[in-house]
Amino acid sequence: ALAYSLAGYLGLRRSEIGGLVLTDFDFEAGYVTVSAAISKNRRQASLPLHPTLKQSLLDYLRNRTFDAAKPFL
Repeated sequence: ALAYSLAGYLGLRRSEIGGLVLTDFDFEAGYVTVSAAISKNRRQASLPLHPTLKQSLLDYLRNRTFDAAKPFL
C-alpha cells in the first residue's frame, strides 16, 4: 500500500520507487530526492512530501530498521 501512495502522491514509477533509499528522504524539510540514476528522464528531482504521505512513511519506519544504503521498500 505504501508503494501505491508513493506513486499516487509523488507520481513516481515502479522503478523509481524501487530505487529509493532512506537517505533520499528529508522528513524535516518535507522532501524526497529522486536521483538522476533512477529517474526516467535522468534528472535529479526533489519532490515535496504530502503531509499524509509523510505521516504514513514515518509510521512505516517507526517499527522497522533499515540500512540507509539499501532500497527503501
